[in-house]
Amino acid sequence: MRPKWFIPWLILNFLAKIVINIKIYGRNKIPKKGRVIIAPNHTSFWDPPLIGLAANREVFYLAKEGLFEVNKFFAWLIKTYNAIPLKREKGGIGAIKKAKELLKKGLCICIFPEGTRSKTGELLPFKNGVSLLAIKTKSPVIPAYIKGARDGFLKWMLRKRKLIIAFGDPIYPKFFNNKKLSEFTKILRENILKIKEFVEKNKEV
Repeated sequence: MRPKWFIPWLILNFLAKIVINIKIYGRNKIPKKGRVIIAPNHTSFWDPPLIGLAANREVFYLAKEGLFEVNKFFAWLIKTYNAIPLKREKGGIGAIKKAKELLKKGLCICIFPEGTRSKTGELLPFKNGVSLLAIKTKSPVIPAYIKGARDGFLKWMLRKRKLIIAFGDPIYPKFFNNKKLSEFTKILRENILKIKEFVEKNKEV
């Protein structure tokens, strides 16, 4: 981790343990070096920073271009902490190209396989973007599940809700090709559902 990431990460992890009711599982399953894709469920705008908090390495994100136009401070903040602006042109070609560049540099990126936030908290149908990227760049995919992100910071602080972030075993794309995108996506979804089941069983622990 670069100092600009590591120092805030260290401080926030320390504070999170004291201030909010948070539990992280499987952090050690994320390779500390080399290209990797973290693929979590997506229910809240809190999801990207929560993955950054829970991961054991620096994480990069692809962010809607509009987020950089909210205000100058917010644009500076998200850019400083690895949000990459992208235009969602037809087919998401720009997003895939930028993600490939980051992975070729041996970096870790977070992509939500649902492609958008779930308003109900239930998993939406997965798109093939993560699978395509993993196969083309030969990058392992770490399935992840976040529970409680929709509850919000106040409920976390009051400890009325528990926040859980869990990572699963890497899924390697070496036995897949472009003709097997849907198969890879199906396996990814099944793995995230298994993590969800584990989280539900351990939510009171």
